[in-house]
Amino acid sequence: MDVLCGKINPAGKLTITIPRHLGQIPIYYNYFNTGRPYSSEKFNTTKYLDVSNEPQFPFGYGLSYTTFSMSPISIKEKGKNCWKVTTTVSNKGSRDGYEVVQLYIGAQYGRYIRPTKDLVAYKKVFVKSGDSVTVSFELTNKDFKYYDEEFNEIIDDGAYWIMVGNDSSQALTNKEEIEVRINE
Repeated sequence: MDVLCGKINPAGKLTITIPRHLGQIPIYYNYFNTGRPYSSEKFNTTKYLDVSNEPQFPFGYGLSYTTFSMSPISIKEKGKNCWKVTTTVSNKGSRDGYEVVQLYIGAQYGRYIRPTKDLVAYKKVFVKSGDSVTVSFELTNKDFKYYDEEFNEIIDDGAYWIMVGNDSSQALTNKEEIEVRINE
């Protein structure tokens, strides 16, 4: 009741993606959208498609009584195969609140087809109204591992997108590329 009355500022996040329409099922946060992409600029070529392919609520989405923004990410190599990813969360609203900062990686190439985004870390931070908080993550070899069909650990060398946001869709707008060289 306190959340509904505004006494407590909510900070929970969705653990699933909620589709906009039944035709979007199955929908995942870490795979490309299927179907014909909707384009408002090319309205005469969509062939009876009048809705966006974006989900109603993306993975990691949540509501708050305040407004948060994130600075562009900064990535610094700390050593061989170790990176520090930093962003600043600012509370632009009139209420204090918690925000969950989510870190995703996405391999651009690999031996196997991989998800477009893997959630590898998150941090819940408290930010007072009008203040900013710096949030840092450390990426190491373990964050790039996945398993093949025989359950062998694999790390692919190559380009990876590092993405930070308050949900899986917003993370696409705040990303940088790094080059991973594990197998040298």
